[in-house]
Amino acid sequence: MEVKPYVLILGGDEVASAIAMQLTNAGVFVAMLVTANDFYLRHNLCFGMAQYREQHRIGDRVASQLPEDWMETGGSFPEKLKQALQNLWLDKKIPVLVDIPLDYLEGNIPAVVVETRLPVGQEPAEISSPALPFDAPTIGLAPYHLPGRQVNAAVETRLNYHLGRVYLDVREVPRAPRLDTHFFHLPFETIHTPIEGLWVGLKEIGDTVAFNEALGKVNDIEIRSTEDGQVWGIAPSGRFVAAGQSVGIVFKGRQTTDYQFFSFQERAIAAGVLNAYYRLG
Repeated sequence: MEVKPYVLILGGDEVASAIAMQLTNAGVFVAMLVTANDFYLRHNLCFGMAQYREQHRIGDRVASQLPEDWMETGGSFPEKLKQALQNLWLDKKIPVLVDIPLDYLEGNIPAVVVETRLPVGQEPAEISSPALPFDAPTIGLAPYHLPGRQVNAAVETRLNYHLGRVYLDVREVPRAPRLDTHFFHLPFETIHTPIEGLWVGLKEIGDTVAFNEALGKVNDIEIRSTEDGQVWGIAPSGRFVAAGQSVGIVFKGRQTTDYQFFSFQERAIAAGVLNAYYRLG
């Protein structure tokens, strides 16, 4: 199979996964690069979970790790990797590469790289652009990556009337637009753990939870919900969590099945990335 140029997405969370879904539905080959330290709360919507389950399905799309025997085929490392990617694309699956250094892709250079990883605690415009060992156009997330400086294009991620808009120059990015709480109110509460330790979840995504009811335990100490609502995100059991880390997301509205689907924000960002991909091409 002669493979068309593909897009490499750095990250495997719900934003990265919505982008992967949008691009794949448009006929673009996609691969995702994740690390073993990635942490997903809305894990039902994260293709990056394939690193723990070998495969992960969202809707009619399946993401998959490289097969265990992919290194046993003949040829050099780039040739083996190319063959493994081609086989998954032929199976209509999204390859998930776990902890593969970018310089290993020298023989399989993507047409475009999409950076979705946002380090915790850094302010917008302080995040460095992806350090690539090869020459490829990059798409980032505004306001975290500056278009025309750090990346070739950036897609607006803030909840404002520019959500999903593509910027090709830093002068196009509006300065801290005011959040319209009437149109963009998000009724969610994020639950944090005050202590570090081994997390054991007591709830699943979609479950109802009452105020002061335990979502899970850290070292046998209950971490309780601060709201009545429905669980839309929860840390997978068996993961180590740091003090102050988010371990759950509670939707404060009435129970619904919407937790199964990407939000309007994620869909808008994904559509913007597809737009940027065509504009850079």
